[in-house]
Amino acid sequence: MNGYRRGAYEDMSKGMNAEEKSSTAMQGVKSSDWLSTNFGVRFRYNALGDLNTSNIVSSKESFGITEGVKSVSMHAGSTLAITNPEKAKGIVYTPEQLPAKSKWSHAVDQGIYNGGGKAEGPYVAISKVGKGKAAFIGDSSLVEDSSPKYVREDNGEKKKTYDGFKEQDNGKLLNNITAWMSKDNDGKSLKASGLTLDTKTKLLDFERPELSTEPEKEPWSQPPSGYKWYDPTTFKAGSYGSEKGTDPQPNTPDDHTPPNQTEKVSFDIPQNVSVNEPFEVTIHLKGFEANQTLENLRVGIYKEGGRQIGQFSSKDNDYNPPGYSTLPTVKADENGNATIKVNAKVLESMEGSKIRLKLGDKTLITTDFK
Repeated sequence: MNGYRRGAYEDMSKGMNAEEKSSTAMQGVKSSDWLSTNFGVRFRYNALGDLNTSNIVSSKESFGITEGVKSVSMHAGSTLAITNPEKAKGIVYTPEQLPAKSKWSHAVDQGIYNGGGKAEGPYVAISKVGKGKAAFIGDSSLVEDSSPKYVREDNGEKKKTYDGFKEQDNGKLLNNITAWMSKDNDGKSLKASGLTLDTKTKLLDFERPELSTEPEKEPWSQPPSGYKWYDPTTFKAGSYGSEKGTDPQPNTPDDHTPPNQTEKVSFDIPQNVSVNEPFEVTIHLKGFEANQTLENLRVGIYKEGGRQIGQFSSKDNDYNPPGYSTLPTVKADENGNATIKVNAKVLESMEGSKIRLKLGDKTLITTDFK
């Protein structure tokens, strides 16, 4: 994330075999202190365990991002170093005076570098550069939920994630960050915007990119035979980036439930669909119980491997993020039939994609788009 490998700043391919070095993935790859140079931050190597923190700057010092945010959580995360206070500012910090037990149990070094708090560097930071903006969070747990779309690329096993988004005020913080990011930037620097500038985070000697070392050999454990991180053709079907055709992995075990034979579903979709241009999808539902109320209908458009490319809206210009979207509740008529119209757009060509309708966790229909 910083632009270099820990312990391999001078040579990004250090420790790799000849096949890895010559792979397409490694062509043109060079070490640099990119993140620090461009955005004024650098992810630290520290490793903190499970904690909640209320060490949060005021909304006046965060462009309103911390408004209503009283506490956020961390589970095996790190902090960032402010390397250029003119560009970056911390808005959430770990508690002050962290005890030794706050170190992550799998940390490969001391884990806690400066005792916690502001000296440890921000857990969440923002950056303003010209007319651009960025936000940085030292732990994926704060962002994730419990519905991973993909399986592991090395062994095809289902991934396990958790509802960190629902913990503490994590969701509020993320929504506020998103709202801030969506606003046009005035181009003013942090200082010109009236914010108090941070001081540079005090670093340990081994945090200098050129002095970094690898405390323990990689990888953590040996991967399965035949798997190569640099070759997508070895990725298991259903994993992100896999070139193997497959129905997307289920979000729940019931995703592949066969439809009731009396229930018939069909789609009307325009033949010519342009990328990022709205179009109308008509869904015809037949053979349901008379006057049945159909709730939690969900629709999605995806490519091979489960990569979601469709966005849907039941309102003008209000499109959901790519993924399954919940449709308005509809009531079947006396013959058990109903029709739903929904606006949609796609992030890339529809060629080779599939459209699926689900009722709760049950798949009603999956149709190829030709």
